Amino acid sequence: MHVWLPSQAPVPITGRVAIGPISGDAELATALQRALLVQRPAIRSDLAILTPEQLLESSAVRLASTAALSNDVVSIAAARQAGADVLLQGVILDADIDLLSEIDPVAAKSNAPVDWNQAYFRKKEASETKHEKIVLSWRVIDVPTGKTIGSSVFNLATKQAIEQYPDLELAEHDQTQMLIAASARESWKTVAPYVAKDHVSLASPWLLPGSFTVRRGVNAARKGNWELAQQHWQRAGDFWWYCPAAHHNLALANAAHEDFPAAKAELQKAAGPFSIRLPPKTLVWLDQQHRRHNAALGLGTPAEGWAFPDPKPALDSEATTRPLEVADVATLPW
Repeated sequence: MHVWLPSQAPVPITGRVAIGPISGDAELATALQRALLVQRPAIRSDLAILTPEQLLESSAVRLASTAALSNDVVSIAAARQAGADVLLQGVILDADIDLLSEIDPVAAKSNAPVDWNQAYFRKKEASETKHEKIVLSWRVIDVPTGKTIGSSVFNLATKQAIEQYPDLELAEHDQTQMLIAASARESWKTVAPYVAKDHVSLASPWLLPGSFTVRRGVNAARKGNWELAQQHWQRAGDFWWYCPAAHHNLALANAAHEDFPAAKAELQKAAGPFSIRLPPKTLVWLDQQHRRHNAALGLGTPAEGWAFPDPKPALDSEATTRPLEVADVATLPW
């Protein structure tokens, strides 16, 4: 199941993000900066982005190039002058990549129509896949205070990028450019919410009323067809109202549609003697994903509250511990 996750750094929803120049190989850094603008997250289409060139123009000190903005003091001052809330500073730690190579230059320049169905399902030969990688490090700096509020490091290889972003493989003729675009998407996870895969446990009962219909829904869900799965579970829940597995899986189907209040309400129906074999952590998972979903989209606490209370910070031992005074010794019973 795909779920929403908040940004890896605590960035305000309406903040203005300034992108500093990426340190490392100059040609690759330029390609990454272009890809960052192209691959900006759709969920944050209103996100105000300041490029290194805009930071250079806003700098109070006349600089010859954006390379000087790699210095934190200069870049933070320029970001303040530009009115940014957050500054992104990136470093290319390692890169095994050839920007000038293409697997099939003739195919890349061809204007012939592409059979997308064949392109998606055709299994590529080993010789058609490049073996490149990019290792990037990002720091998120709070511009008003100048403090680092988050960081991330990732190592992305061509094979991994194809598995995570199959749409980029179809959009980019060259796998090198696809890897750069995928690295830009990974970079945006630092300051913007994103979608990730998560695993949930579905109830698959045997030899119980409604088991066959519930299991048909489980097979459909495993193939990614949650609409058909929900129909099977709804039919089982309506006919065998005492079937807890149907209500349990219906709750997860509601979560797949991002309707977490309905999911929690449906899960309450999964009770009775047959509920003993249901996955035990479903309510915890639902509440956790509900919190992440609301944090990612800036929705706040729901009207009905959370299923579990907010964790309380640990008590300060220095504030709660009172030193033993000499006068107290005489009052002790021994």
